[in-house]
Amino acid sequence: MINVIKFTFKELTKNKAYKLTTLFLVALIVIFFNIPNISRYFNKNEGNKPKITEKETIYIYDENKVLNIIKEDLNKHQYYKFVILNEKADINKLSKDVNDKNSIVYIVKNTDLKNLTISNLKSNNNRSSFENSDINQYINSSYKRYLINKLNINDNEKEILSKDISFIREETVKEAGDINKNTNIAMFGMVFIFYIVLFYSIAVGSSITTEKTNKVVETLLTSTSPLNIIVGKVIGVGLTGILQMSILIITAIISSQVFLPKEYMNMLLLNINLSPIIILGFLYYFIFGFLLYAFLIACVGATVTKQEEIQQAQTPFSLLLMIGFYLSIFSSNSKGLLNTVATYLPISSPFINTMNLLSRKLSLIDTLLPMLVLLISTIIVAYFSSVLYKKVIMNYGTRIKGISLLKELFKKED
Repeated sequence: MINVIKFTFKELTKNKAYKLTTLFLVALIVIFFNIPNISRYFNKNEGNKPKITEKETIYIYDENKVLNIIKEDLNKHQYYKFVILNEKADINKLSKDVNDKNSIVYIVKNTDLKNLTISNLKSNNNRSSFENSDINQYINSSYKRYLINKLNINDNEKEILSKDISFIREETVKEAGDINKNTNIAMFGMVFIFYIVLFYSIAVGSSITTEKTNKVVETLLTSTSPLNIIVGKVIGVGLTGILQMSILIITAIISSQVFLPKEYMNMLLLNINLSPIIILGFLYYFIFGFLLYAFLIACVGATVTKQEEIQQAQTPFSLLLMIGFYLSIFSSNSKGLLNTVATYLPISSPFINTMNLLSRKLSLIDTLLPMLVLLISTIIVAYFSSVLYKKVIMNYGTRIKGISLLKELFKKED
């Protein structure tokens, strides 16, 4: 088996496509972490010039000159210019301006200082209510500061009175034991494992097919058993995958430290909470998800007799992988039967449980039981794959498929 692993690892790492893919992904990672620097480089000339931003005009009709006292304070706003008009508002004319020109118009209605009322003419053009809310808050705060400064109190008391309530966001708890943590990377983790499993599993099938069609497998069978060959091929491809992933991860870590500004790194790490258990669980599903599908496609690769048949032979495998992946997506937000099925079904288990580990607080049983089921399933699949591999690897005639393949699996040897 060791010789098969060494042979497979050596052949794949020498492959031009493997080297070019690794170099391309390394370059892509370096470019990704340099996006802020690239953006800064192209904008550096503009950055040296003072930016002139045209402020949007806010019209306030204040016939009784109530807000004239805060006009100067209002016009300290970064984005709005407040024009206070001490004249009576013509509703008909202003309504036309609001709807046709998208003007922002306020009218001082009640001038009683205890109950000052200002109306905002509503546009029919669906102007954002959030924008109007910001303007309302700004006018209110400015007038509030003016009233506070008129009071005969010290600066500390003025500061306390002028303070607004602070609102912050916290992650929600949907149900007992179901905490929304790592939501930013949970879906990314599931998609990452899907593509890794897809890419490297197909590499296993292609490697076995190539060796069969090139008659290399006949040489291997003279020195070792079919079980050692299939397990060695899967481990060999897996090691090349781990090598490639390690290179990419190291590149990403170095690039993030060298090229990425600290504020961007803090944004990427915001709300991410990775414990050792989560990391180990992620690696577990990565390894056994790959092994499960790799042993499945190894059987497919062994049945192929011509290079032209590879694409056709891999189609059912790809379909099975897609079913497992989409089942995980559709059941990820539910807590019913579909979620339970996806959690324990081997074809979907690596994907949905990766997401569960990253986004939910799981009990010990909910963590370990799906792992145990996946482990047992992988061992069973590996065993039957080795049996089938032994029976079909030397077939160079018509490709065995479908029901015939199942019959071959349970057929007694002479």
